[in-house]
Amino acid sequence: IGEFLERHPKLRVEFHLTNEPVDFVEQRIDVSIQGGPLPDSSLVARRLLDSPWIVCAAPSYLARHGTPRTPDELAHHNCINFSHRTHWNLWPMAQDGEATTVAAKGNVGANQGDMLLELARYGLGLVRLARFHVGDDLASGRLVPVLADFQPLGQEPLYLAYQSRKHLSPRVRAFLDFMQAKFSKAARPDL
Repeated sequence: IGEFLERHPKLRVEFHLTNEPVDFVEQRIDVSIQGGPLPDSSLVARRLLDSPWIVCAAPSYLARHGTPRTPDELAHHNCINFSHRTHWNLWPMAQDGEATTVAAKGNVGANQGDMLLELARYGLGLVRLARFHVGDDLASGRLVPVLADFQPLGQEPLYLAYQSRKHLSPRVRAFLDFMQAKFSKAARPDL
């Protein structure tokens, strides 16, 4: 966003962080960044990327509580989850060639992925987040992947969603094009 504002210094960007559905008109939202299936089919969506979900934990948590070797062992671990009801709190797993889900439970949660990441970094439990959330932490060793052999192959799509292609303001078009270019480059690190 810093780079976008350097290119467009006269624009103002405001963030409304939520995992709840948004009302574009009432909340005066131009663009929404949304993960997973889009709940409102009247929206226009640009797919930014697809990202696998990864179960991981801080080395300090694993040192204190051990590393689960099977999805069944998650029942004996503190699993950090979203605090609101969402399909993301059922962790899909592939075990013995069969797809299953684990109702991961724990004593701490948040309604926002960045907070879940901070809780995991602090060593409070296992977390399941998309690679774009945890990639830097995995690369640095702050977090360690867990149950990698049991992760399903599916990936979570991430979209830019907006109301209409018609009458798109120059500021919205500039933001959409900028984000599309940045994510396209991120998806292909050789560029």
